Amino acid sequence: MSIKKGFIKDMQPALLEANYDYVWLVAMEGKDRIPGIVDKLREIPEYKRGIVHRPSLTATINENGSFMLELLQEMHISSVNKGAPILIDMFIGNKYALWNNLESVRQYVSYISDHWAGLTVKPLLRLNTATWNKYINTFYPIAIGMLDTVDILAVQPDVSTPYALGAVETLKWWEYTEGIIAYDETGEWLDSPVVVNPPVVDDVPFFSDTIQAGSLFPMNSKITISGSILSKAYNDVIITVEPLEKSE
Repeated sequence: MSIKKGFIKDMQPALLEANYDYVWLVAMEGKDRIPGIVDKLREIPEYKRGIVHRPSLTATINENGSFMLELLQEMHISSVNKGAPILIDMFIGNKYALWNNLESVRQYVSYISDHWAGLTVKPLLRLNTATWNKYINTFYPIAIGMLDTVDILAVQPDVSTPYALGAVETLKWWEYTEGIIAYDETGEWLDSPVVVNPPVVDDVPFFSDTIQAGSLFPMNSKITISGSILSKAYNDVIITVEPLEKSE
């Protein structure tokens, strides 16, 4: 199976890190660092460690980018995302989150392009399909230009496989349940991480009874009828006829 899976810790706190390929921790909101985050990040192996930044308009875009850069340098930027890409989450947070403000997002991505040197993989921009469609329908050149610096993490819950985003040739990162992310290096999604639960079947009552021999069966025999009752119909009925002397 080519698909790897990970989760954002504060969105799915009950999940076990050992069961996933990637674990993302929220490191900063705006220019404010989460207390103790460096030590918490270092507890996660490099190959699965991910960092989340939630930009905020309580600070300037340059402050968002530069304060985050300080954290990356402290973590040694060349090895920050050997496992999971840095995740830019512009939706979760207080009323000052970037939301779908394309100009603010463009400025942030430009700051990454100009100043975040040394990253091994592109950061992920977390957004939903409606937001991306708005971007490409309104400001196509700007939206497409951002893909030189970031990849898209498509938030598409309640589907068995991700559907294509306009102008994105290959969609490799997919948030298929809130805070749970899948990665397919091929972008083909031949395997799905979504677990399809089998239909629930009510317990089927089982019956077994012994009747007296009569005209249909030989005398001096014990007849056992067994099977199941489903939807008021008899199913898989088995009739066993044994000589009386053998059955006793």
